[in-house]
Amino acid sequence: MLSGELRSALLCAYPLHAVEQIEQVYNGNNRVYRLRCRASSPYDDIAIKVSALSAERGPAAKRLEQTILDCLHDEHAIAFVPRLLPPTTGSSPAQERPSGLVWNDDTLLSCYRWVVTQPYRGTEQQLVQVGRRYAELQRALSGIDPAALPSDIPLPPHRLVRAGGEGLHLAAVFSLDTFDAFIAARAGKCPACARLRGNRSFLENEIADLREVFDRHSQDLKSRDRRLIHQELSPGNFGFSSDHAVNMIFDFDSIAHGLPLQDTAWLCATFCVDYRKSLDEVLQASLLLLSVIESQMTLATSWRELLVPFMRLGYLGAIHRKLELAQDGVDGRLGFVREDILCLRWLRRHGDALTAYFDRSATLSTC
Repeated sequence: MLSGELRSALLCAYPLHAVEQIEQVYNGNNRVYRLRCRASSPYDDIAIKVSALSAERGPAAKRLEQTILDCLHDEHAIAFVPRLLPPTTGSSPAQERPSGLVWNDDTLLSCYRWVVTQPYRGTEQQLVQVGRRYAELQRALSGIDPAALPSDIPLPPHRLVRAGGEGLHLAAVFSLDTFDAFIAARAGKCPACARLRGNRSFLENEIADLREVFDRHSQDLKSRDRRLIHQELSPGNFGFSSDHAVNMIFDFDSIAHGLPLQDTAWLCATFCVDYRKSLDEVLQASLLLLSVIESQMTLATSWRELLVPFMRLGYLGAIHRKLELAQDGVDGRLGFVREDILCLRWLRRHGDALTAYFDRSATLSTC
């Protein structure tokens, strides 16, 4: 599983001599192991997440995640977010590092209390539960003052930035620099790159179009409250219990200071949009999810006009992030990039119809 310095640090931090079984439960962009310890151990069931260490997913991001998770547990009593496990008592090198985390130059370990979850199956009951849990989480996040977070841990950049006092505009990071760098690094080494290169013009047009949309709404966006938002609310970050209720939401290390509508849109995009589905199928799932959310919280004024642009922005952000993380090699992210581009094309094709349906729908009340 591990070797060298990282294994030594983990052994110092946790009583792994009590481990009776190690089971790998996930192998993708990161690896997750379940450690079953003897009943007498203070850590009778541990989840260890092994991640590549990067600027985006480094110790600072995890320390921020830990701070927010502790706040959600201790101050807001949100039971459906995980807790990082502190190291065992006693002197150890790991105790000089953030609680629940150990790392070396290229690998980060996050140690959590194990939680049994079921995957998302797309049932109506699960979708309703997603909407309710999301609204509860968003209310709790809005109660956390970003200024109260540790000053030495910067929040991740938001996709909209202030520009010369003229409101909010699409961040400069949304260019094709990362795309071009990835293609240049992998040219001739990966057949998928040729297919990816064929989408360059489409992505360039998407970026330009969204810049125009957000520039047009800049003053409206500037007037909206900016709060803590999760940024990565997708099915893979939701865990369900056997009765289809949401019993866990994961991955809080990308939390930013932004607009709640961004989270609402990305939730709707990842749970409802599927390039293989018809417009009617996506519409019905979206209306159900949004009606549950709106019954639990107030959506921002003019959300109908901006929901689809925020969905598209979410896909652009996901594509950018995956290509940035995959530049050192070809991995499973490339398949997800293709899926993101296909969903983005679906939204480009059907976005106007979706917006029109939202405007006419009697299911959702006017904000």
